Order: sequence, then structure tokens, then C-alpha cells
Amino acid sequence: MNINCNLLINKSNNEIEQIILNYKDPSVILHLCTINQYFISACIDPNGFIWNKLLEMYYSNFLEMKHGSISLKDFYVLLYFTEKMNLMQLPFIIYRSQKLLNMLPKLYHNDHIIILNSLCTSSILSNKAKIAMFRTNDSSKLNIRYVNIQDDCFLENSNDADIIPKAINVNFINGSYLPIY
Repeated sequence: MNINCNLLINKSNNEIEQIILNYKDPSVILHLCTINQYFISACIDPNGFIWNKLLEMYYSNFLEMKHGSISLKDFYVLLYFTEKMNLMQLPFIIYRSQKLLNMLPKLYHNDHIIILNSLCTSSILSNKAKIAMFRTNDSSKLNIRYVNIQDDCFLENSNDADIIPKAINVNFINGSYLPIY
């Protein structure tokens, strides 16, 4: 990221806001928001005005798809990566991603991408498995297993991942569906 925040130092808050709104990438936006306390606060607030403006500016057609308690920031990040992965035409991916994100007690940097990738597997697209999510040893890394249970879940105890029944004919780690002929 070669964006020099020093160029923003003598700008007014309105000018800085307009510059920030010209960028779509959440990591660039977060970097630019470090310019002053006003924008640090705006970006830290998961339902702050900056995320609302970005959603209205770039994803206004998807605002009615927001559901659950997902924050504006996380919804924006989800839509950004959904678009980057060319999945915007699959509304069920956006809905189910939000459902999975809402299950997590705390969101970390790559959770949105891990969840989107997990939903694009053949076992999920063909409805042959559900997703069990967990973190190991207080790690921030989100792990996914493809399992044979009633509904997607988050496991507080990572050891539970070993006792949940695996989905039939599905690789429980990468989610590929392997039908037997």
C-alpha cells in the first residue's frame, strides 16, 4: 500500500472524507483513517458513518440484504471480498456468510475470506454438508470442517470438531464432494 497519509495532514475533515470515499479496499480505508482522531474513531466504530457512506456509495443495491447483527463495517468488508471473488450474483452466499459471521464471538482479519471460500466448495453448493467453525488454542485463525449436522455452527471447544460426524463423501477439510459411483 503506497498511500502517503502525510498528504492528508493539512486537509480539512471534509476533504479527507472525500479522499477516503474514493477508495474501495477496506485495508486502504483503514490505513487512511489513521490520519487523525476523528477518522480513527469513525473507522473503529463498526457502525460508523464512514462504513454507512461506503455501503451507500459502492453497494447500495445490496443494503436490503444485510441481516442479523452484522456491523456495517463487516457487511462492507464482506461485500468487498464477495465482489473481488466474483460472487455478487449469488445472494445465498451473501446471506449465509452473514449467518456464519454472526455466529463468531469475535471477528478477525481473514474471517470474511475464509467463510466465503468455504461456501464456494462443491459440498456446500450441492448441499451435501454443513459448516462447523472453530479456533484452536485461542488462535485467531478460523478453521472450517464440513460435517453432517442439522445446521452450520461455531464450536467453542475445538476438540468437538473431531467428534462431529463427517459429511458423507465429502472431504471434511477442503469441502470437496466426492461421489462414489
